[in-house]
Amino acid sequence: MNEQRLGQYQELLFEIAWKSGRTLDLDTICEQAVTDLGRGLGASRCIIGLYQEASGTITVIAEYRQEQYRSMLGLELAAVELQDIEAAIATGEPVTTDKFPDDDRFDRQSQLLGATLYQNKPNGLICLHHCQSPYQWSEAEITLMRELGEKLGVAIAHAALYQQSQEALAKAEAASRLKTQWLSHSSYELRTILNNMMGGLQLLRSGMADNPDEQGELLHFAYLGSQNLMKIIQESLDFAQLEAGQLNLYLEPISLRELFRDIDKSTRSEIERKNLSFDIKQPTPAEDILLYSNYQRLRQVLLKLIDNAIKFTSYGGITLSAEQVLEEAIVNNRKFSSMVKICVSDTGVGVPLHRQDQLFQPPERVPGNGSLPSSYRGFQGWGLIISKQLVEAMGGKLSFYSEGTECGSTVSFTIPLY
Repeated sequence: MNEQRLGQYQELLFEIAWKSGRTLDLDTICEQAVTDLGRGLGASRCIIGLYQEASGTITVIAEYRQEQYRSMLGLELAAVELQDIEAAIATGEPVTTDKFPDDDRFDRQSQLLGATLYQNKPNGLICLHHCQSPYQWSEAEITLMRELGEKLGVAIAHAALYQQSQEALAKAEAASRLKTQWLSHSSYELRTILNNMMGGLQLLRSGMADNPDEQGELLHFAYLGSQNLMKIIQESLDFAQLEAGQLNLYLEPISLRELFRDIDKSTRSEIERKNLSFDIKQPTPAEDILLYSNYQRLRQVLLKLIDNAIKFTSYGGITLSAEQVLEEAIVNNRKFSSMVKICVSDTGVGVPLHRQDQLFQPPERVPGNGSLPSSYRGFQGWGLIISKQLVEAMGGKLSFYSEGTECGSTVSFTIPLY
C-alpha cells in the first residue's frame, strides 16, 4: 500500500513538474500546482505564496479549496509572526503542525507547509490544510513536499525572471516610442518657428519692409521666436536627462516670498499686456515660508504653468497662491511632515472632465487628439509632462483640475515644507 501510494505521489510530482515546465506564466504555474496537489492529496485547501525577503512577508497568489472553507487568496503572511512558516523558510524543510486556535477562522486542523527554493534560497511557500479533522501526514507526503518545493522553486524563479524581462522590454519599447514622439514633436515645432523667423528676416534683408514700425515688429517677432527656440531646447535637455535618469537636483531651503517676487517680476508685464489681472496670494502667517526644493527648477515649473495660463486665457485673470497642507513626504532620506501646495489658476478655456487624464500623455498617444477644439488642444504638450516629472523629482505631486470647457483651470503641485 505504501509503495502504491509512493508511486502515485511520484506520478503527481512528475505531472506538476511537467506542467510547470511548459509555461513561463507565474499565475498559470501556481494555479495548476495548487489544483493538482490539493486534489491529489485530498486536502481541504492548498495555497502557494510568494516570499519577499526584504519585508519577510508571503503573499498568497494561488489557492485550491473545498467550497465550504474560507479563502486565503490575497492574504499577506508575516513569516516572523508565524513560527511554522518561519521554520520552513529558514530551514527549507517541510513543517507539520496540528496546533491552531480554537476559533481559527480558516478551520485548520492539520497543516503541512514547505518552502519553494531556488539556488538554496526561499522564494515561495506551499501550504496544505486538512480542515475536517486532525490528519497525520505521512513520510511520503513530506518527501513529496520537499521535492516539489525544489522543482516549483525553479519554475517560480524562471517565471519571475521572464516577467521581469518582459516588463523591462515593455519599458524600453515605451521609452523608444516616447523618444520618437518627442523628436517628431520638437522637430515640427523647431521647423515652424525657424520658418517664421526666416520669413520675417528675409523681408528685412531684401528691403521689402521699409517702414520703421514694420521693421520693429518683424524684429520683435524674430526675438519672440528665439525665446521659443530656447524653451524647446531647454525642454529637450530636460527630457533627455529625465529619460536617462540623470537629472541630479540639488535641494535646499528656498524662500517662498522671494520665489513669488521673482515670478511676479518675470510675468506680470506679459499678463497685463493681454489685459488680464494677476493676483498673488501669500499664505498665512505672514512670516516667510521656506521650501525644500531646487530654485531654478521650481521657477521653471511655475513659469511654464503661468505661460500656459496666459496662452489659454482671453479675459479675466490669473491667480498664483500657496497654502500649507498636512501631508508627509520622504525626500533624500529626509522625512517631511508638511507640504506647501502651490496653485496656478486661470479663468481661461478650461478642459472637459473626460479629457483631463490625457493632459499628461504625449500628444501622439491621446486618442482623438485631432478632434479636440483648437482652443485647448495645446494643453497637451510636453511642457506639462516635463513639469510633472520635475515636481516629482523634487518630492512633490502635480495635478490638474477644471470644471469643464470655459470654466477655467487650476494646476497645483506640492513641495516639502522645510
